[in-house]
Amino acid sequence: MGVLALLLAVLVVTDAVALWHVFVLAGGLGSVSAVDAPVRQAFVSEMVGPALLANAVSLNSTIFNGARLIGPAVAGLLIGWSGGDTAPAFFVNAASFAFTIAALAGMRAAELQPSPPVARGKGQLREGLRYTWAHPDLVLAMGLAFVVGTFGFNYQVTIALMAREQFDLGAQAFGLLSTTFAVGSLTGALLSTRRSTRPRQRFLVVSAVVFGLCTVLAGLMPGYVSFAVLLVPTGAAALVFSVANNSFVQLGVDPGCAAASWRCTSCASWAVRPWGRR
Repeated sequence: MGVLALLLAVLVVTDAVALWHVFVLAGGLGSVSAVDAPVRQAFVSEMVGPALLANAVSLNSTIFNGARLIGPAVAGLLIGWSGGDTAPAFFVNAASFAFTIAALAGMRAAELQPSPPVARGKGQLREGLRYTWAHPDLVLAMGLAFVVGTFGFNYQVTIALMAREQFDLGAQAFGLLSTTFAVGSLTGALLSTRRSTRPRQRFLVVSAVVFGLCTVLAGLMPGYVSFAVLLVPTGAAALVFSVANNSFVQLGVDPGCAAASWRCTSCASWAVRPWGRR
């Protein structure tokens, strides 16, 4: 991800960037993120163990959205101070990955709590899907994640379009709008840290509906200020749903059971309970 960000920064600063470059780099970033995101979320449990998982997921989201609170505002100001030149912001973004790599390299691996590895075998993906389909609670959670993630979690695109096309504003205004959304996201993440148990299915559905309603209302706002104000509850609702859904899935299955369910005769009786507690 750092290399892709650096390539984009170099293309921008040399004024060689073209639209197809952005498409290729965005495709590469999406492919890497498809691997990074689930691994990183699962890694949270290895750092804290099952007892603190719900709080850890919320705190992870809090830190992430705290960065999102500062980053877009700083980027917008940096672009404004650079006379509209985006290259400095892209270089700062590329350099930020060095801190992540340093943090991972500095971790004390002996203190982690890894899940027992599951040996690679034929049909694991199929059995994992079969395992999920056999548990309606997981089907609900993943169905909600698919719908909300596809049609709702595109705010980076929609906020930019609203700032540029609807309100005819530039990068600084976009940065401020992203910051207001992050304020709501941070609030939702902080509220979610209070949860220490697995959320109920009803809570997932209600939080998804609330997020959808907030998104619709924000899209109907006629002015920049009113749109910015509505982004705060929208961001909060988005993070409440996201953290709850993540905790719901992680606390609802055993770490290795989904992939090895074809060898586990007691799955139906214990796999849906937190971390395989029999």
